[in-house]
Amino acid sequence: MTYGELKQRQNWKLKQKIDHSVIVVSSFMERIQSKIFVSYSRRKTIYAHWT
Repeated sequence: MTYGELKQRQNWKLKQKIDHSVIVVSSFMERIQSKIFVSYSRRKTIYAHWT
């Protein structure tokens, strides 16, 4: 990702960010053929575990 792409993504609306995240996680899950469990903390930390 280039610096320009990063700046563009930072300006996305929340819905765009969520939609993009769903696509990226779904693609990853399909590629590794596994289940992913994701949890979020109050401090915006994302924890992921796959089996």
